[in-house]
Amino acid sequence: MKYIFPAIAAVLAISMAAPALAKGPGGKGRLFNEADANGDGVISQAEHSAFSAQRSAEMFSKMDADGDGSISKEEAMAAQKHMREMRKEGRGDRNPE
Repeated sequence: MKYIFPAIAAVLAISMAAPALAKGPGGKGRLFNEADANGDGVISQAEHSAFSAQRSAEMFSKMDADGDGSISKEEAMAAQKHMREMRKEGRGDRNPE
């Protein structure tokens, strides 16, 4: 059970990044460019792993509303509710704050 919330954070971070990464460089491919750390126009396994870890850590931090280093069930549910609301509104800002 103690691993479920970090797993949720990782899945959310990766699922948010995947569509933007697929768009490629330029324009709406901002995340692709961020993930392509050396700027060679492709994302290596190492770059992907590093980028995913960074995004996962950012998402975890945002979900951890009280900053205690763990995500409670209430915090996870609040983040999930926030994301649902953002999707309904059609907004790209899916970060719980």
